[in-house]
Parts: sequence; structure tokens; C-alpha cells
Amino acid sequence: MQFSNKKKLLFFNSITGVVQLVLTVALIFVCTPLFISVLGLEAFGAFGTVSVIGSLSSYANLSLDSTLIKYISEQGKTRESDYDIITSLILLLLILVPLTIFVFVFKDFFLLTILKMPLDFLEPSRILLDCLLVANLVLLPGRIFTTILDVNHKIYLTNLYQFIYNLIYWGGIILVLTNGFGLEYVGFVVLVAAFVWFGLAVYSSLKIWGRFSVKGLKRNFGRIVRKQLKYSTKIYTGSLLNFFYEPLTKILISNFLGLSYAAIYDITLRIKINLFSVYQKLLYPIQPLIAQEQSRDRLKTLIEKVSQIFFYLVIPSAVILLVCTKPIMTLWIGGDNIDLLTFSTVIMVCLSLLMVTTVTPIYIYLRLKNQPSKEIYVQGLNVVVNLLFILVFYRSMGYYAIVLANAVSVLVSFLVLQYYQKKYLNFYSFSNWRELLRYISVFGMILLFTILFSLLFKEFSWINIILVFLFCGLISLTAFYFVKILKKEDLFLFRKEEN
Repeated sequence: MQFSNKKKLLFFNSITGVVQLVLTVALIFVCTPLFISVLGLEAFGAFGTVSVIGSLSSYANLSLDSTLIKYISEQGKTRESDYDIITSLILLLLILVPLTIFVFVFKDFFLLTILKMPLDFLEPSRILLDCLLVANLVLLPGRIFTTILDVNHKIYLTNLYQFIYNLIYWGGIILVLTNGFGLEYVGFVVLVAAFVWFGLAVYSSLKIWGRFSVKGLKRNFGRIVRKQLKYSTKIYTGSLLNFFYEPLTKILISNFLGLSYAAIYDITLRIKINLFSVYQKLLYPIQPLIAQEQSRDRLKTLIEKVSQIFFYLVIPSAVILLVCTKPIMTLWIGGDNIDLLTFSTVIMVCLSLLMVTTVTPIYIYLRLKNQPSKEIYVQGLNVVVNLLFILVFYRSMGYYAIVLANAVSVLVSFLVLQYYQKKYLNFYSFSNWRELLRYISVFGMILLFTILFSLLFKEFSWINIILVFLFCGLISLTAFYFVKILKKEDLFLFRKEEN
């Protein structure tokens, strides 16, 4: 009975994450073309690039929330855990507040010198940036409180509050745009969404966790700080390097190619992030399981199986992208950049699904099982390869250099993580040529049948796209049933062994 309840909770936590993201994507789907039609493609590019500077303070979090997942999962509800939570909040605020003030004081330098913001957008961009900075002052500490919910397997609450945040955020932007207001009012919406989310997260976490014990904290504060920083700074370095990947790419595009190309990249990035997040939400509940599990054999079996399952689960999304991206972009965004948007989305999003989602389990393992330095190496390679290809090819290839850089960096990271899978857990995602051939056959069959079905429709319409979606889903479920990607006995992998 206990295993059954855990299995149901794991499934419920995962599915609520997916539902939250699907509803959020629907809001973004409505908001993006509305934003472009009302304020223009350059304004959308300005919104995306200012958001990069506005989120600079988020890199002050030292990955303390990730470290908390490890320690609280191992320690449970103890005084030591209370110390960890309070110390994390103190450390976060000590770094976050000065950094926020710094960005606020030098905001014109960031906007004019770093982003090359046109003067027409300068004043609304200032207001937007101010709002984003204040929003991060509550969003980052709030992540400490959502960590408490996640460790107590209340991930469905985290998902609910995230949806409320996104509803206010994107729904508010839609209201702002339909009422004729400009970019600066978007910032006010972001601010309201952040404070509402923070209040909900704090209330629920305190209700579930109870009172914090501060007795003896002063005497133990130095020890807790050293313990947390020793582990979190390694994770943080990898996360910090991530800034030099997609956020810095957006800044480079704004400088080298202009705000219109920055908008194209931002649209592609939002599609990638939201689709990728659907699979991340499915994976997220296994983090506490990996943190708590001490058996190397069980960890190997769990991570190997999850990785193999996700190779198959991403096939329908990849096929839909290959077949339907151009008609979707034509009906959704329109304009003169359809071919570039289509190419960018197909390459960048498909590769992320196939070569990032599928190695996320080993990435989680490295982070939670005392190998965070490997995360630094992977992220560092990502950054170096991406920047190298952009700087070498942007003059000759233009925006296509961005797509090439992204593709090569993703491939390099995938190969490195495959190496770590073999080194630490002694397996590759496909252990032999027979398994790889079966996978390629399934992928090829689903793609072929979906392409043939799509040829029945000569016009681009949402009804036709939905029919192709449904057909691809049906043929995928049929194929997965026959290859048996998930068996009943695999569900026992998600049971934590009782002592």
C-alpha cells in the first residue's frame, strides 16, 4: 500500500507539472503574436534582451536551492535542516541585495552599452528593468521555500503556484497589450505575478514544515555556511557558466545582428524552453529519489531505464516539429521570417529534445551524488563551443551561425554526458547496435507515417495541424506498445527500499 501511494504521488507530481506547462504554453501561444502585432518585432526583441539583464541578479542564488534538495532529502525534518534553510536565505540576501543595487545604478550602461538599446526603447526599457530587478528580490528567496515543498513531495503545489504565476504574468501582458499600453507596463505585471507567487510559496511551505528552530544557529552558522558553500559553489559555477550560453547569445545577437534577429532567437528559445520543460517536469520528481538512494546498482538501473524511456517519449514531439513547424509558424507568427524561424526551431528544439532531455538523469546524478564539478566541465564546454562558432561564423553566415553553434555545443555536451554515464554507472543509453537499430526504426516509422498522413492536406490550417498531432500520437502509442518501452516491473524502480 505504501509503495502504491508513493507511485501515485510520483505520477501526480509529474502530471501536474505537465498540465501546468501545457496551460502556460497556451497563454504564451496567444501572447507572442499579439505582442509582435501590437508593439512590433523589435519591441519583442527588446523585451527578451532586457529580461537577460533583469535576471542577472538570479545568478546570485549560488544554487542554494539545489544544495538544499540534497541536504534536506538526506536529513529529513531536523534542526540541522532548519539551520540549512535559514542560512540559505541569509546567504542569498547578502549577495542578492548588493547585486540588485549595482545593476539598478548602472542600468543605463547595461541598456545602452551592452544591449545597444535603440533610444526609442530606452525609457520603457528602464522601467521594465527596474520591475524585473525587484521581482527577482522575491522570486529567488521564494525558491528556497518551494524546495521545502518539493522535498516533502508536494511538487503539485509548486506546479499550481507556478501556473498562477504564469497566469498573472502572461495573462496580464495580454491585458496590457489589448488595452494599448506599452513595454513599461509589462514590467508592472511581472512585479505583481512575483509577489503573489512568493506569498503562496511561503505560506504553504511554512504550513507543511512548521516552525524553524534557531536555537544554536549563531554557534553553528559558520559551519553551515562552509558546508553549503563547499557543495553549492561547484553547482553554482556550472549554473553561472550557463549565463554565457543562451543569455549571452541573446546579447550577442542584439549587438551583431539587431533586435529583430534577437526576437527570432527569443521565440525559438521560448518554444524550446517550454517544450523541454514538459519533459523536465516529468523528470523532476526523481530528484529526491536519486538524492535518497544509496545503492549504486539501483541508481544505475533507475537512471538507465529513465534515460531509455525518454529517448522514446521525445519522438512524437520531434516528429511534430519536423513535420508541422512551418505551418504552425505561418499561422501563428506570420511575416517575412517564416523560413528562418522554421529552420531555427526545428534544429535547436529537436536537438535539445534528443540530446539534452535524454541525458538529464545522469546530469541530476552528477549534481546530487557529489560530482558537481563535472557539471562545471559540461557547461564550460557548452559555452566555449557555442561562443567559438558564433564569433567565427556570424559574419559569413549571419543568424545561421547561431543555429550551428547551438547544434554543435549540444552534441558535444551529449557525448560528454554519455561518457560520464559509462564511467560512473557503466552503461551507454544504447548498450548495443540492436537496441540502437530498434530505436532508429521506431523513430523512422513514426516519422514516415506522419509525413505520409500530412501529405493528405494541401492547405495550412489549425484543424489539419491538430489532425496530424493526433495521428502522430496514435501511431507513437501503437509503436511504444509493441516495443514495450515501459513494463509493469519497471514501476518498482521508483520504490525506495525500506530499511
